[in-house]
Amino acid sequence: MRKALREIEMEYGIPSTTLRAAIHRNILKAEKVGGIRMVDDESASFKEYLSNYRSQAKRDGLTAADGTEKGVARMAYTGETRNGITLGLCNQKGGVGKTSTVAALAAIYAGQGLRVLVVDNDPQGNVSLQLGVDALGQSDMRTVADLYLGKIQALEAAVSTSIEGLDLVPATVDLARVEMMLPTQQGSDLRLKSALKEAREQYDIILFDSPPNLGKLSINVLAASDWFLIPISGAWSVRSVDVILEKAEDNRRFYNTQSQFLGLVITMMERTKVMNSLREYNQENFAQYLLDTSIRRATLAREAEAMATPIPLYAEDSAIAEDYRNLAEEVATRIGLTVPA
Repeated sequence: MRKALREIEMEYGIPSTTLRAAIHRNILKAEKVGGIRMVDDESASFKEYLSNYRSQAKRDGLTAADGTEKGVARMAYTGETRNGITLGLCNQKGGVGKTSTVAALAAIYAGQGLRVLVVDNDPQGNVSLQLGVDALGQSDMRTVADLYLGKIQALEAAVSTSIEGLDLVPATVDLARVEMMLPTQQGSDLRLKSALKEAREQYDIILFDSPPNLGKLSINVLAASDWFLIPISGAWSVRSVDVILEKAEDNRRFYNTQSQFLGLVITMMERTKVMNSLREYNQENFAQYLLDTSIRRATLAREAEAMATPIPLYAEDSAIAEDYRNLAEEVATRIGLTVPA
C-alpha cells in the first residue's frame, strides 16, 4: 500500500529524513503521486530495506523512543551519551580548502568508528555535494536553512550519507536568502548553536563548513564551535585571521560562548619560496597555533570533488590522503577527541 513518508515514519519509526536519504541513494524505491513522494510498504524492496534498517538500528544501539518498533516518529539512542565536540572551519578567503578538509576529516573519523555529523553552512552547498547529497529541488528534504528559521533541530534535518557513521545537514542556495533575513531576527547569532543541543548527545564530533565571508553564517559557526580551525593557502588568506579571532572574542564577551582557537593549517602546500615564507611568517606570528601538519597541493583534490567523494576515500593510498590522516590525528589530539583503537 502506497504511503507518504510521514505515514511510514509514524508507523515504522523510521525518520523521514532517513527515508529521503535512502531514496536519494536508490536504496529505497519511491514514486511521486500528486507531488508527494510515496513508498509501497508492501513491496519487496521496502520489506528488505526495513529489515536492514532494524538490523542496523540494533547494531548501533538504537531503539524506538517508547520501546516499541512501531507507532513512533523518532528514534533515540539508548547507549552511552556522546560528547559532541563541535569543530568549525572558517576563513574569509575562498579557495583555501575548507570544504575538502571538512569532508576529509569527517570521512576519516567515521572510518575510525566515530559517529560524525557535518553541518553545511555554505549556500553553495559544496560539502553536501562532496558527500553525495544534492538537496536542491528536493522540497521534502530539510536543510540547514530550516535550522536558522527555527523550524527544526539539527537531528531532524540530518540525513545519512554513503559513508557509514557519517550524517549530514545539507545546504542549498536557499540559505543565502535566509542569511539576508537573519539580522532582523532575535538571537540570530546563536541560532545554529541552539539547534545542536540534542545532536551533541548523538555524535562524537560535529564539523561545520562555512562560507568565504564573515557574515551571519560564519558568526554562527564561531558561536556554535567548541574549537575553530583556519585553513590558509597563501598570503591573502592570512589577512582575515585577526578579524576571525576578534569575532570569536566578541562572541565570548557578548554571548558567553567558549569557542577556542585550534590553530592554522596550511593547505595546498608547495615547495616554493612563497609557501616557505608563509610558513615562516606564521611560525613567527602564531607560533603555538600553527599545526605541524600541512596539506600538499594535488590534482587529486579536484578529482575527488568531481567524483563527490572525500579525498581519503577517493585516493586512499595517495600522499595527500596521508596528509589528511595526519591532520585528523593532530586535530583529535589537540581537541581531546577520543578515537577508537
